[in-house]
Amino acid sequence: MDIPIAAWIVLIAFLAVVLVLDLFVIHRRASVISIREAAGWSVVWLLLGLGFCGLLLL
Repeated sequence: MDIPIAAWIVLIAFLAVVLVLDLFVIHRRASVISIREAAGWSVVWLLLGLGFCGLLLL
């Protein structure tokens, strides 16, 4: 399976943007995270990962 270089560039750019958003925008304030919020974020990240796997299958 040969993955084009453009796909790798898009993946790296997407991961960099998500990391910057996670570190500097979403979690700017320190707070105690509830179980509900942790579960919600877990579902979001799981769906993003599954969506990416779906794109790779296409």
